[in-house]
Amino acid sequence: MRIFKSERLDDREKGLEIIAKLKKENDKTLIIHYSCESFFNLEGRTPRVTSICIKNRGNNSTKTFSIHLQAQFHKKELCCISDDENNYLEKQMLKEFFDFLKKHQTYNWVHWNMRNSSYGFEAIANRFRILGGTVKEIEDQFKFDLPRNFKFDLYT
Repeated sequence: MRIFKSERLDDREKGLEIIAKLKKENDKTLIIHYSCESFFNLEGRTPRVTSICIKNRGNNSTKTFSIHLQAQFHKKELCCISDDENNYLEKQMLKEFFDFLKKHQTYNWVHWNMRNSSYGFEAIANRFRILGGTVKEIEDQFKFDLPRNFKFDLYT
């Protein structure tokens, strides 16, 4: 029984419930982070996704998808590739990511502010669509945005 009531205490309690759920489902919890080009001076083009890393909380392994790895797989020097080659390598990287995502759709995806078309799951999906790929979405019930769940976000 709580003696004090406040919105902040309610938010904290909800956040702790989410952490408990993620700990309980540790073997089905993934932490995702990605990087992209700068948002500036792209002349109207969406920023290229350059890498995506996913840590599996259950076995503590990390899966990395990146353009520089794709360049090495395809025996390309990253410094000397054309825009078309860069697009091809990015598409290959994103294809591998979405193949991984398909196999892990019902896992818990923990992220930090990846919730809009500029930066987030939608931005990654849009880049893949632009490059001609077919996207598989993660349902919102499986996405856990830490700043939003713990009220770290100043914009909510």
